[in-house]
Amino acid sequence: MMKISVFGNKDYTPDSIPLKIMPKLSAFFPAITFIAQDPNELTLPTEKEWWIIDTVVGLKSVKLIEMDDLKKNLPDQVSMHSFDLGTHLFWISKLDKNLKIHIIGVPPEISEDKAINGVGAILETIQKTQY
Repeated sequence: MMKISVFGNKDYTPDSIPLKIMPKLSAFFPAITFIAQDPNELTLPTEKEWWIIDTVVGLKSVKLIEMDDLKKNLPDQVSMHSFDLGTHLFWISKLDKNLKIHIIGVPPEISEDKAINGVGAILETIQKTQY
């Protein structure tokens, strides 16, 4: 069974869409387990592929982002002031070089319906090709 970590902040509107659409995604994709997670309480995943849904600032539409793409956009120097989920994933990928991290990025200003359609299309493709 495929598991997907869902990040967001239900109290901060620009970062709430992934959590808001999680119940509908669960209904549309019963073979996938969606897990709401706090980015400050992450541990290494037990699977060799880690699927994530999160808000990504700068996107115009829902997009699948691979870890290599994310690494290109991280700053050269990192401090605790710039420590976010992307930085955390970068360090996790250093600890486990075999871990494949995939992020389904959701723009902060997208409607819930468009987010569900965009994420759903990506999940359908993933299920057809991998599971």
